Amino acid sequence: MRFRGIVLSTAAAAVTAVGVVAAVMPAGSSAQPAPAAAAADAASDAQFVSGGRPNFRVPFECGETWEGGTRGNHSPARSIDFNHYPGDDEGWKVTASAAGTVKTVRNLGDRSYGQYIVISHSGGYETLYAHLSAQNVREGQQVNVGDMIGRVGNTGGSQGSHLHYEQKVGGSTVPAVFYGNEDAFYWGKRNYQVKCDGATPPAQPPAPTPPPADGVHNFPAKADLDGREGPDLNAKTLKVNAYAAGQNVPVVCQAEGGEAYGSRIWDKTADGFFVADKYVKTGADGWAAGVRRCEAKDMPAPPPQPAPAPAPAPADPPAPVEGTWSEQPAEPEATFSAPPPMPADAVQPIPPTEGTWSENPSASETPAPGASAGIEVPPPPPTAPAPPPVTSAESSPAAPAPATEPAPTTEPAPAAEKGPMGFLVIANLHARTAPSLDAPIAERYLYKTGTAVKVQCQVEGGEAYQSKIWNKTTEGYYVSDAYVLTGVITFLIDLPKCKK
Repeated sequence: MRFRGIVLSTAAAAVTAVGVVAAVMPAGSSAQPAPAAAAADAASDAQFVSGGRPNFRVPFECGETWEGGTRGNHSPARSIDFNHYPGDDEGWKVTASAAGTVKTVRNLGDRSYGQYIVISHSGGYETLYAHLSAQNVREGQQVNVGDMIGRVGNTGGSQGSHLHYEQKVGGSTVPAVFYGNEDAFYWGKRNYQVKCDGATPPAQPPAPTPPPADGVHNFPAKADLDGREGPDLNAKTLKVNAYAAGQNVPVVCQAEGGEAYGSRIWDKTADGFFVADKYVKTGADGWAAGVRRCEAKDMPAPPPQPAPAPAPAPADPPAPVEGTWSEQPAEPEATFSAPPPMPADAVQPIPPTEGTWSENPSASETPAPGASAGIEVPPPPPTAPAPPPVTSAESSPAAPAPATEPAPTTEPAPAAEKGPMGFLVIANLHARTAPSLDAPIAERYLYKTGTAVKVQCQVEGGEAYQSKIWNKTTEGYYVSDAYVLTGVITFLIDLPKCKK
């Protein structure tokens, strides 16, 4: 085959044609290749399969599902970045895509691939696995498909935990193909399920493994976990870093508690601690199969309530002392005596004449008391004349009401500026001097996975991991918001915008 005057072998020409056609496709176009590219891919597949292309498997454990992302500006362009859960990938096992010999085990430090591995396979193929946190093989070692070779990490020039994966021929990265005929998705993201022995796992999940006799289930920790007294982030921390990342967590039961990192499920351990289920690899996003729900006996006892103090008994009133008056002396009994008999010569009262009695007789008609009995009654005292009415002219003027000073007007207090807020970091992050991936790195990996970062404001900057939001820390550095667990994918209303 001749391409632009250069003679190429059939296989190399097919690969070159695929790369050239794909390179001119605009970013964001459909993943379906153009007819020419499809023909080139088909020719490439036929040649490489006949030449012994390995039946590559997605490089993780059987049955897992991983999201693979590709983009035109990736280096190399045909490589794939795999994420299990965004920002929650560190420590997951990486396995060999096919049988072969370990060619390279190298650590480039804080640049490029960081810790990476290259495996040589049949047909002149190689696979590359980069940004690892651990390398579990040595150069020259023979591996089988599915053998663990390392763990997902965030080393080198990575800005978040993920696996960088390549399939290579003759030193050049080529479009990845899995299971003989499953082409990788270019350009964009899709989910890849790890199929074992070339077959899709059954639709129905396998029957859960019976729990061990002691009822303890060991699951690996995805991050360093604190042991808490109860199922809530506000519960007392009994032990800091009770379980390190990768260490088995002995789970005895699960309970619903306060929200922690997007989940309300908590795991009770055999050590008596509660840990957030979000960072325990139970194999499920919800309740783990085979693990019992916590009962009342498994939950922390509520703090004892103090008994209410008894009400004081009422004091007895003091007994009265003999010879003294009590506070409330008894009323003396009233005595009545009959009036003396009226003398015979006493003047008898004249009965009222018919027609002269009234219910309210006038003073002239009503005899003074005792008059009919012959008792001299003194005249009533003279009544003082009523004072003359005071006219308005004579009345004293009313005193003027005291003048009231107007209430002082106070300026409304300015709204208090909201202070920095702390958030969980879900990937190892560089500290940058400006909100852009092109900005200089002030300090590498200053903010570690699982630690808290204090954010004073947010600003829009260069695109980083499909987000343009950057967080400015209290140390004066910028980190991508994509890997800071703020709970939203937009600007926070509780944080101010950074002043430019």
